[in-house]
Parts: sequence; C-alpha cells; structure tokens
Amino acid sequence: MKLIRLAGVTAYRLHVPKWAVAPMSGAGAAKHGGRANRPGVEALYLALDTETAVREYQQVSSLLPPGTLTSYQLTVEPVADFTTGYDASVWPPIWEDFYCDWRELWFNQRIEPPSWIVGDMVIAAGGKGILFPSQARGGRHQSGPVRQCADGDGFAPGLRSRPVLAAKPGLLGKVIVGHCSAGRNRVKKPMQQSPQQAIERYLRSGDHDAHFRPWPGDNYVAQAQYGSVALRQALISAVRHRTAHAELPAALPELDVVAFTRGKVGPMVRGLFPVHEQEAVLDVLGRSVVFLTPATIDAVLEQTPWLSTAWDLANLYLAGVGAELLADDAPNLFGLSEGMTCYLSAEYFGAPGRFDDFLVHEAAHIFHNCKRRTIGLRETRRREWLLEIDFAKRETFAYACETYSRIHDLGQGLRARQALLAEYAQGPMPADDRLDVDEYLDILREAVAARNGWKRILARCSPSKDGHSRRS
Repeated sequence: MKLIRLAGVTAYRLHVPKWAVAPMSGAGAAKHGGRANRPGVEALYLALDTETAVREYQQVSSLLPPGTLTSYQLTVEPVADFTTGYDASVWPPIWEDFYCDWRELWFNQRIEPPSWIVGDMVIAAGGKGILFPSQARGGRHQSGPVRQCADGDGFAPGLRSRPVLAAKPGLLGKVIVGHCSAGRNRVKKPMQQSPQQAIERYLRSGDHDAHFRPWPGDNYVAQAQYGSVALRQALISAVRHRTAHAELPAALPELDVVAFTRGKVGPMVRGLFPVHEQEAVLDVLGRSVVFLTPATIDAVLEQTPWLSTAWDLANLYLAGVGAELLADDAPNLFGLSEGMTCYLSAEYFGAPGRFDDFLVHEAAHIFHNCKRRTIGLRETRRREWLLEIDFAKRETFAYACETYSRIHDLGQGLRARQALLAEYAQGPMPADDRLDVDEYLDILREAVAARNGWKRILARCSPSKDGHSRRS
C-alpha cells in the first residue's frame, strides 16, 4: 500500500443545503455508504480543485442544483495514494476491484462491495484517507450511467481522472488538527482456509473472510456469491439439526402478528404522532415484526443482508426454542432490529420481567431508520425521519419507550405509575454500556409525571437545534 502525507493542500466540496451547516460532518455518507465507506462509517469526500467539486456534485444532471462551496486546508497523514490506479506490485489484489459498481452490488445484489473492504483495510492500517482519481470530469473509463445514492450524495463508478480524497471527517479542517505516524503498518494476510474450514469458523463464531478467498470464482463477486450461499446453507443446516425436536410456545402458531404488533405499539404511536399520521406509522410497524419460528427462520437466514447478522439471528431463534446455541459466547438476545425489520424470538412470550417488552423496544428503533417520505408522510428539511432522535440517545429512547409502555399498561393514574416506577428503579437495570442509568431513570420520572409521557421521552432524546444532544 502506498502511503503519503498531504500538507497544506486546499480541497473543496459542494454541500447540499441540508449539510452546509455542518461542513465537517461525514454523516451524509454514513447513511447509505459510499465507494470507500460502508453504512455507519462517516467519511468526507473532497475534491482537490473547484471544477471537480462542482462536477462531482452535479453528476449527470443537466442543471447544477443549489449548493454551498466550501474549501478546506488539509494536513493529514498517512493517506493511501491510489491516483495511479492498481499495480499488483504495490496493492493487494482486492484493490483491483476498488472501482466496482458498489451501488449495483449492494442495493440490487446485496453483495458487500470490495471497495468497502478496501476502506476497512486502510483504516486497519492506520490510514486516514484514500486519494483516488475522479471520473466526474469525463474520465475515459466511464462505465455506464451514474446513479445517485438515496441521499443524492454519491460517486460515479469506473476509473477517475482527477483527485478526490475520501477521508475521516474528524481529521480535516482549516488548520492542522492531528497527525499519525507515517509508518506503513500492514494488515497481516490470513492463512488460506479451505471451504470446510471457512464453514466451521463461521458456524463457531459468526466470522468469515471478508475477501471470500476460500471460495471458487474468477473474481471477487463470483467468490462472494458462492461463499455467501455456502455459509448460509451451512447455517440453516446447523439450525435444523439443533431444532429437530423443538417446541414453540402455544400462543405463537395461531398468532396474528400484525394485529398483535399494532396493539402493542398503538399507545406509543398515538402519543408520538398527530392523528393524521398515526395509521401510516401503525401500518409500517405492524408489518415490521418477524417472530423467528420454523416457518420463518430459513427465509430470514437466506435473505438478511449481513452474514454476521444471520449468525446472530440463528442464535436468537435457537435460544427462543430452547435449543443449543452455536457458541457458548453467542449474544444473549431476545430481539434484534435491522433497518425496518424487528426480529423477535419465541422467548418473547416468556420474558422474565414484567417491565420488559422487547417488541416495543425494537419497534422504537424503526422511528430513526425510516424516512417520512418512504411511507408517504410530508418531509421537511428538519423532519427527514419518522422521528429525529439524537444518535447517542437511540438506545436510551428505545429502553425508555419499552419501560414506559409497561408502566403505562400496568398502572392507571399518576400515583399508580409513580409506584410502579419506584418498584422498577429498585430492580436490576439494563446491562447496556450505551445507557446512562441516572439519565434513563430521570427521563422515566418526567414521562410518568407528564400528561403525554411519550412526548417527554422524545424531547429528552431529540437533537437540539444547534445539533448537539439535549441536557442529560
């Protein structure tokens, strides 16, 4: 890997109006991923001249949309210098696929793009960015139409002709904000596994070779397709073997999941949304819940995008039917949410605590994962998601909604609910490092005392107007 230092370099970016107030943020790219960053990993894509910045922003549009041009003075190291393209003597083989059509692979085929693995490798090696050529100025290797991401913040596939920097946003600014040793830390290449060893490793731990090297194929995509199918089928076989004689709770086979879910989340939705929006939100939540049963588990393991999530869901199902887990250290889960789907185990019906409701907890996460326009609701600049919840408070919000829903159901009137909260506060708290217990209990006290406790929970977990978290 070729690593360089950028010192005193001026870079540019045209920001959409939404992000013009936060020019150092990489949150836009983190929403859906980019060429060099997977979803959830913040990145800032900058051009080294204004014309490239404008063309990257305009993409294939005949007109230039409104935007704010921002300049940056950069000093950052080390940066992977990929401006001359792939050279087998310099770069690991995975870099040959850096210019893959990552949107087609991920959004249409649900295959992890190799360029995301490249980004992971650079981060693991201590790199702070990747410098690569931009195609937006009409590079000769244009490979089909350019497609925008869902948030309109994307890059074209193919070889690029002028430099673009994809970097960690926290290391960019108008002054020198940080240095890192320029030593060439290398990622150790793992020993080659056989397909059988790869399967055993995955079943034992949920881990797999992100490069899919044990699997046959002429290129990364072919190997990834072959390996993903093989690992999923092995997982399904292992689950079937462990659940040959499993029994489900009596209530589950006859359950109308949609009606049951709507009943559970109804008070929360009515407390958080105006009347004219409630039915649309209830419809989404009603269809979001999947109970892991023998009738659903195979399809879930085949279709969930991430292999690591499939392994977690397999263990969630096994625990729910009292079967042996795939590993002693498998996560102890009752529910798991991903995107707009909530997965629940059969153990939901035997939850140990009377203040527990994992369905409400997981459903609460959908509010920050679903855009308003997705379900036909009016969207504004400040109201993009069903609910705007501070990133650092998402688990706090979900736990507070879960516990308040139970207090709300169990107690009628202020005194009864205050007594229930006092009882709850004496018991064990959720064992979750993301939760500040004192803040969590304070939010619940406000909610119990309020006429609309749901609104108080939302107010305490929403981002403030200046973009910072509200008081703790």
